[in-house]
Amino acid sequence: MESDVPLVPILPTTPRANRIVDGLHFATPVAMRIASIRCSDDEPNWNVSSLDSMLRLELDKAVIPSQSSIPDIVFPDNLLPFQVDQTLLDKLKINYNGYRWISQPKSEASETSEAKYAQWLNSIAAELKDVTGHQPRRTWNNRFSTTPLPGVASRRKPDLILIKPNDTEAWVNVATVCEVTSESNFPPRIRNTVMQKAFFAFYTQPDRRFFPSIAFSQNEFIFSTFDRAGMVSTGALTPNINALSFLRIVVGFMFGPDDLIGFDPTMIRSSDGSGAVQKIIVKGVDYTVKECIFSSETVRGRATRCWRVSKDEKQYVLKDSWCLRSRKPEPVVLTKIAGVEGVPRLIDWEDIACHGEIDSTAARRVGLSYAEERVHRRLVMEPIAKPLSEFESKKELIQAFADIVKSMFDSS
Repeated sequence: MESDVPLVPILPTTPRANRIVDGLHFATPVAMRIASIRCSDDEPNWNVSSLDSMLRLELDKAVIPSQSSIPDIVFPDNLLPFQVDQTLLDKLKINYNGYRWISQPKSEASETSEAKYAQWLNSIAAELKDVTGHQPRRTWNNRFSTTPLPGVASRRKPDLILIKPNDTEAWVNVATVCEVTSESNFPPRIRNTVMQKAFFAFYTQPDRRFFPSIAFSQNEFIFSTFDRAGMVSTGALTPNINALSFLRIVVGFMFGPDDLIGFDPTMIRSSDGSGAVQKIIVKGVDYTVKECIFSSETVRGRATRCWRVSKDEKQYVLKDSWCLRSRKPEPVVLTKIAGVEGVPRLIDWEDIACHGEIDSTAARRVGLSYAEERVHRRLVMEPIAKPLSEFESKKELIQAFADIVKSMFDSS
C-alpha cells in the first residue's frame, strides 16, 4: 500500500449465532443468507453436525432430483475429447460384454470395497485409453477412505478421490469424489456427506465453478452437480441399464478438460501442483494475485471472493462473485455514482464466459424448471488498503481516524 493512500476500516463480521438455526434472515426472495454463519468459527473447526445443518438450510428448496439427463448436460458430446456412443461401449470387451459391466464390484461393508471401486473405474479408463488413444488426465484412489484428506480442519475421509497424477493430495486439488455404501436406496447420510465434500471443494478451490460427484449404493449410482444455485441430481440409476450415461460420466471425469468438470479457465494455477491461483484474467488482461482478502464460506449464493492483485506495478481489488441475473449489475451502479467520496473506482468488469457463453448456473439446468439463475461476474476496482486493525503504530492509527473524519466532512 502506498503511504499516501488512507487506511480504510473493514466492516465488522456478523457475530456467529449461538445455534446454527438462530438469527437467519432472507437476503433475497429465493435464498437464505447464511454465509455469515461461518463454519470456521466452530469448536472444533468444521463441526460435522453444524455443517450438515448449515448445508440443509442453504440448499433448502434448491435441490432438483431425478433428472436423468444431467450427464448429457454437464458432459455434452461437443466438449468431450472423443465420442461416447454405443459403438465405443461395444469396443470395451474387457469391461463390458454387451449388456452389463463385467467387473462392477459389490458395495460391501468392508475396507476393500473402496479399493475395488477405484480399481474398476481405473480399469475402464485404461481400456478407453487403448481403444481411443487418449490418455486419462486423472485417476481414482481410495487412500483417504480411512484417513482424513489434508486441506481443511475437518477430519473428513472421502471414499474415493479423483486427482491428477502430479498434484498434491489435498482438498485443493480434488476434481471430484465418489462415495460408496453397502446400504440400499441411498440413505440420507450419503447426500449429506456428498454435500459436505462439495462444500470443502468450493471452500478450498477459488477456481471452482461447479462440483460434480458420483455415489454408489449396491447396484445403483447417483450423479450430482452442485453450483451456486443449489444441487441437481439424476436420482438412482443402474450402470447396466444406463450404461451409456455411466460411460459418459467416466469419460467426462477422467478424460475431460478441467473446465468441463467445473474449474475456471480464467483463473491460472501455479504449475507446482499446489493448487495456488497465480493469475486471474479479466477481459483478456492478466492480474497477478497477491493475496485473498475475503472469501465466503458457502456453496449456494453470491460466494464472493475478493483479491489483492497487481498489474504494471499497480495494485487493485478484484471481486469475483455469482450474482442473480435478475438484479441490476453492480458495475452499472458504481458507474452511476462514480466520483462520490468513499465509492471505489471501477477499473474494469466482465461477465465471465466459458465455451463461448456467459458462465451461468443455467448452463447445468437446460430444459429444467429453474428460477435462481446466477451469473459469474468479476470486477476490478481501486484503491486497495489494509484493514484498520493492522495499524503499525499509534501515530498511524490516529492518522487513519483523521483521514476518515476529514473524508466525512469533505463529503457533507
